[in-house]
Amino acid sequence: MNVPRFLSTAGLLLCLTAPLVQVSAQTVSNLSATYRDGQVFLTWTCPKGTNRQYNVYRSTTKFTDVSQLNSSTFVGFVRDSSCKNIRLSEILGGSRYFKIDPAGTTLQKTQGLFVTTCTNNQPYYYAVMVVKLSSNSENKKIRSGKNTLKIPVSESVAMPRPVFQDSAVWSTGDKVNYYAWFGNNMETPHFPAFCSVGSYGFNFYVIRRGSTSNNPLFAFYEGLRENSLKGNGLDSFKNVTNCYILGFDDWMPTPNGNNSGENTFWSGYHENYNFYIENNPIPTSGVVKMYSQRRYIQSIYWAQRTFSIDTQRTYTVGVSNGGMGAYLTASLIPQKITAAYCVVPVFKVITIDNNDDQPEQMWGDTATNLFTDVLHPETGQPLRVFDLFDTRHMLRVNRHQSLPLYYSVFGKKDLTVYWTSFMPSLFDSLQRNGAGGISFWDQRTHNGSGKNFLDSETMPNWYSLANNIPYPAFSNCSINQNPGNGNPNNGDPYGAINGYLDWTRDNVTDATCEITFRLFVRDLYVGGVLAPNQYTTCTADVTVRRARNFKPQPGQLIKWKNFDSSNTQIQSGSFVYNGGLLTIPGVIINKSKCRLNIKIDGCSREMESSPSTNLSERLPELRVIGGPSRPEACVRDPGQVSGMLQLTGMDGVVRWMSRLDASSGTVCLSLPPMPAGNYVLSYTSGSGSVSKTILLSP
Repeated sequence: MNVPRFLSTAGLLLCLTAPLVQVSAQTVSNLSATYRDGQVFLTWTCPKGTNRQYNVYRSTTKFTDVSQLNSSTFVGFVRDSSCKNIRLSEILGGSRYFKIDPAGTTLQKTQGLFVTTCTNNQPYYYAVMVVKLSSNSENKKIRSGKNTLKIPVSESVAMPRPVFQDSAVWSTGDKVNYYAWFGNNMETPHFPAFCSVGSYGFNFYVIRRGSTSNNPLFAFYEGLRENSLKGNGLDSFKNVTNCYILGFDDWMPTPNGNNSGENTFWSGYHENYNFYIENNPIPTSGVVKMYSQRRYIQSIYWAQRTFSIDTQRTYTVGVSNGGMGAYLTASLIPQKITAAYCVVPVFKVITIDNNDDQPEQMWGDTATNLFTDVLHPETGQPLRVFDLFDTRHMLRVNRHQSLPLYYSVFGKKDLTVYWTSFMPSLFDSLQRNGAGGISFWDQRTHNGSGKNFLDSETMPNWYSLANNIPYPAFSNCSINQNPGNGNPNNGDPYGAINGYLDWTRDNVTDATCEITFRLFVRDLYVGGVLAPNQYTTCTADVTVRRARNFKPQPGQLIKWKNFDSSNTQIQSGSFVYNGGLLTIPGVIINKSKCRLNIKIDGCSREMESSPSTNLSERLPELRVIGGPSRPEACVRDPGQVSGMLQLTGMDGVVRWMSRLDASSGTVCLSLPPMPAGNYVLSYTSGSGSVSKTILLSP
């Protein structure tokens, strides 16, 4: 795919859901099924020849008649070489075939593979029929025990796991383990669909560095090409140890002229897009689903469950196009991501490449701006795709969420991700929304040549950051350098937003009645030497982020004081808290450190010593009435005129949201129809958050 400047592209089509004309054709043989970790792995021997499609059917009764092969039993399809790991074969060389058992051998080239996620705890029969694509004809001849199962598969709902494929040692000295997710088009409460057509194997890798336990996790999004599976994007991380690294891949088998494969810009595509064909219709309705992001997020959750990982320290890292992936994951699960670090990143995607309409096929055009499956965290309404693809917009959407810190590095001489007015506007958006972090720019090109800042000077102090440690988000610092107006020759040639600011991480006070940060002006190094301009003092706005205990309520009086290193008060102020972000404007910050103390007026020591008691008195009430087939959620929340009721699958994906006012009495809402399974029902308002696990059935 040709990528113009910093922009991207997209497209779509419909899955086959109806039977095709029956003609004489070959059939599969040796159909067998294996259940493992909430999924059924179907394998068969393919007939000779190519240009075939294999339609898979599922039924609670044995297949005995072709009338059973219809749209109600159809579950999806695969194409030729479904047992082959085409992506790894192209990148690493040779012919590599999937494993479906981590302790077993690889499949044979004559075999076909289809994997489906279990939706119910009951037996199912399967059938596989061959479609000859040249004539678009399907042979529906039933051959019991050959292309249909004689004995059903006993299925049960469970959390799927990726399957280990192979290991290797890279030139970096890292031992890498390759895994494959076998995702399909089946939406379940506990596990989302990974594609729209039926079944496919998606690659990622895991690296463990060091021998310690409870390690941080890095999620890598390494650009468009081979480095996502070869690891040649790890150079600047060679000294980062005692961690786990997940390396993701953004690839699907869409034909693209003489090339094999397309990318989704680390996002997803329309629910009817067929990634096996090059010419899908451009959609004008329907939903764009974040299939790729679902894989990355599930990989993060799986790694946290599987390895010795500190779940409070998860970082997304994006390079070039991969910056879009790192930003998107941080936007979709901001409360789970500690920091997002992106180098020469794409942070806004639109479709303007007239030489390639694949982007429009995946996403529709910008004028239509289709809805996605991602819901606004406050309104519960679906977000539009090109709003979701704009990091600046998502900063506004997530303004009141638990945001990660954002770190970014741009080049004014970058001719791939061009330096334009979008870069200063991103810096402005980070500051307006109190996101914090540091944004750097210098004279680098896209590959890093000509850079002024060393990698070590732009990277966060990784392990000092954690989701459960509050941080001061800086904005409007008086000694920021000037990025200019978007013209590469305008503004300072290199510099940073918040580059001079820092705080001590080991002594943040986060209590019910008060929070305290120790702030200071740090030395700014450029290329290993001190920058020409160094400062002893400045002013900046400070927004409180990720406080765990300090949670003032609207209407309470906030008093703040600022002390210098000799404990002399140099500033003070007060205001009535009206909800939302809590920002102290114009805070003096010295090189010799300052102590910013923020208190709730009238908050007593008794409240301080027993915050849980006081908190429980303020929490809203949430009850569920009715049986699992017709439940109602009942909420009582005195004093809060607005709260959000939310239903989430066990995979962490939000399935339904509704805003309500339960301030004057108990309000009950009927929950929408959902597939059978366990869900988390939660209610959140300014009073706090309550949740419970519930079982739903159709």
